[in-house]
Amino acid sequence: MGRRKKHRACRLLQRDHIIGPTSAKEVCGVALMEADEFEALRLCDLDNCNQTAAAAIMNVSRATLQRLLRTGRRKMVAALLNHYTIRIKGETHMNICIPTVDNKGLKSTVSPHFGMAPYFTLVNSETMETRGIVNERIDHNQGACKPLAGLENHSVDVLIVSGMGHRAIARLAESGTQAFLFTGNTVAEALKAWRADELQSLTPDAACSGHGR
Repeated sequence: MGRRKKHRACRLLQRDHIIGPTSAKEVCGVALMEADEFEALRLCDLDNCNQTAAAAIMNVSRATLQRLLRTGRRKMVAALLNHYTIRIKGETHMNICIPTVDNKGLKSTVSPHFGMAPYFTLVNSETMETRGIVNERIDHNQGACKPLAGLENHSVDVLIVSGMGHRAIARLAESGTQAFLFTGNTVAEALKAWRADELQSLTPDAACSGHGR
């Protein structure tokens, strides 16, 4: 995350690879491993490349390779100890979802609350192409507000929101989707802050009062 990554040479995965406990009841969370972390582990730990050679193959510095190995190994150990599913990303871009009050692409205004947003603006992190989706789960009557259900078919990797309820935050944690808190105005501003690594991760402490308690 943060600034745009330098191109890294990785084995092409046409789809996400998911590894975890055989029983769904045993899954306690999701560890999201990036393609470059997986490639660094493959080269050094499976193919026995030394770090200098592996860094050259991946087109990164040795310091970057060491960081990828460190974060990748930490995720592997955490998954084994905590019964997490490991999800290895099969694409180099990320699909970002931002709840908005209108459908104007990068100029859309960010909604103050996730569940009550009339639209979801989806953004491809590499091409910056946008697509607006109508929130068909906007009804809050009798607990009917289930906006996450409306995104299940859209492969969302990152959510950037100004407000979200406790239940939605808990569901995001279970699915492995990253979520960040944004207090600005437009989608363009939110993306700029995300790329600059200026956004705070969304936690239950930041949940909206009265929503999903």
